Amino acid sequence: TAGPGWRPRSTTIMIDTWRSWMVTVARNRRALKMMLGNNATSSLNHADFLLSQPDNPNQVQWHIPLSYGSTRYSSWLQAQVGHRKDVVLHLEHRPFDAYTEWLSGLHGAVFHNIRPQGLANLHSLVMMGKAVFLHEKNSLRDHYVQSGLFLPCTKDFMALKPQVALAQPWSGNKIALQSFWNIEDCMANYQEHFS
Repeated sequence: TAGPGWRPRSTTIMIDTWRSWMVTVARNRRALKMMLGNNATSSLNHADFLLSQPDNPNQVQWHIPLSYGSTRYSSWLQAQVGHRKDVVLHLEHRPFDAYTEWLSGLHGAVFHNIRPQGLANLHSLVMMGKAVFLHEKNSLRDHYVQSGLFLPCTKDFMALKPQVALAQPWSGNKIALQSFWNIEDCMANYQEHFS
């Protein structure tokens, strides 16, 4: 398990850890409840990701928040994926407490975007011990991984046959996030990535 200051020693160790997690996942047969993206923005690549996934609501239910962002994109996405049995579109705003409660009921999230977005959602899910998959080209992913977080790529999720039980090694992410994500690091990271 990951503890304070835990850092993956290599990509191989991270992949081995991910494979052992998969053995645990394969034992449980309930459908995963996964959030895909966090709003109605085309850069989140919802449709591209869903094209790579079978429409199997017994394995994964994709929950897509579309209550804010582009109404034009939201309408387009609804037309593209609204027919799928494994997609649940969330079109209504929720108060903060209700949204947090909804997040806690998910198994995790897939952020298939390259540009960093949805960091409040990502951090909330990590602090709840949930699984988070980021696009391999997301400019913050390497920073998170080097800081000790276990965040596999979205292509890793695409390759697996999901079941449920997102347990270890996700629990170590909360500790890793708390150990490095203070205000000074936030400001330095913001300056590096967005200035």
